[in-house]
Amino acid sequence: MSSPDQEGRLGLLHHYDSLMNGYKVYTLTFVVAIFTVVSLWKELHEFPIPALPSSFPFVAGIMSFSIGVFLSGIYFCVARFFWFGKLVEFAIYMPSLDSSVPICLSQLETRIFECTEEAARGKGDERRRMGPIMGPLARRAKEPRGDSLHCLPVALFAGWLAFLATTPWSNWTWIYLLVAVAGLLFSFGDP
Repeated sequence: MSSPDQEGRLGLLHHYDSLMNGYKVYTLTFVVAIFTVVSLWKELHEFPIPALPSSFPFVAGIMSFSIGVFLSGIYFCVARFFWFGKLVEFAIYMPSLDSSVPICLSQLETRIFECTEEAARGKGDERRRMGPIMGPLARRAKEPRGDSLHCLPVALFAGWLAFLATTPWSNWTWIYLLVAVAGLLFSFGDP
């Protein structure tokens, strides 16, 4: 490998590795937030507010939506973690570029992204391909804006499940379910 190619790969490797570590910390933060919300929800359920006797469905709605948002944050962070993990892998194992031309860092990064995209689509080297679950997840995570929009139906569906587990069926439960399922079906199309 040429020296500029190796230096560029090392720089990108450290950059992607640091982003992976950041998403690990974000995931842990969301897990702690979920435990905090569940603990607070349990305390509010055991000691209801006397001035608001019918506040439990309201509190359940807020808390379940919060849990759904935190679960979708975990989904987003895990997807980004796997995307950057593949970028780290291809920063190491990608074939070297033509050494007769000076290598620019953006060219190297573009080639790493292309190799990772091929692996996420199930093409290229068999050892580096991503499976049918991780491939689409990583492809969505390539663009954080698109993946964060994909997280909204996940948050609604996870929040609906938490709401359903704590409250009896009502009209609001059906509306919540219909919106969540429609959003999930819309968002799981091919990116």
